[in-house]
Amino acid sequence: MERLLTVDELSEKLSLSKSTIYDYVHRGLIPYIKITKAVRFRPSAIERWINKKVVKTKNASRIDVYDFID
Repeated sequence: MERLLTVDELSEKLSLSKSTIYDYVHRGLIPYIKITKAVRFRPSAIERWINKKVVKTKNASRIDVYDFID
């Protein structure tokens, strides 16, 4: 089982504020797991979510995916 990320960890990895992460969770825009009152994120699900957000340009031949797993 992969290690789940906290809001703080995901915020740092994505360079987004914690309030933005919580807003995405509240609006259902980001995949998350709710454990009692805690919100956690599966790195593989976040990576897939990011891949869906990639905007390809005309000249892009290859896009590297950020690796969340240390």
